[in-house]
Amino acid sequence: MDRALDVFNEIQETDICLWNSVISILAIHGRGKEAQIFFSRLLETSTSPDSVTFLSVLSACRHSGLVEEGRKLFNLMNDFYGFKPTLRGLQCSNVGALLEASARLGNISMGEYAAKHLMEIDPNDSMCYVSLSNLYSREGRWEDAVRIRKLMSICGMEKVSGCSSVKVGSVVNEFSVGRGLNSIDEKEES
Repeated sequence: MDRALDVFNEIQETDICLWNSVISILAIHGRGKEAQIFFSRLLETSTSPDSVTFLSVLSACRHSGLVEEGRKLFNLMNDFYGFKPTLRGLQCSNVGALLEASARLGNISMGEYAAKHLMEIDPNDSMCYVSLSNLYSREGRWEDAVRIRKLMSICGMEKVSGCSSVKVGSVVNEFSVGRGLNSIDEKEES
């Protein structure tokens, strides 16, 4: 992860896709404060954030328990940049935050309640199934964790890993959740 950030910092010309990739990778890894720092750095450039940027930085706040910071960013998104959240997006975000807080606190009944509502909103979103399975695992409810994972398998769902690529000179750097950094020198390939 740190190598990926080093590569990002070496790039002279960044675009919104690259900023979004870095912020979302930080969010996935629970590094909410760093995601906020990169978001602040983005705002200092001539590149404007888009809806994906806000989704990523709000997700980072949610995953890291940064509720007040997330609220401020939400207001910035809405008031200054004019991005209007959808009702479905708000429901998923709020109930998702409740599920993650339940998992952190070990509150199984609240986690099950949140997961049930997330599954009603979007039954194909693997995130709530994974979070619920992880909650069960943390609490030693192995049979329930396995049941949720089997349900995911039966429904054809899998935990999706994030992946992003950036080319610096002749080197293509691919960042993948779980695998880290992989670099390919195109000069050596030819």
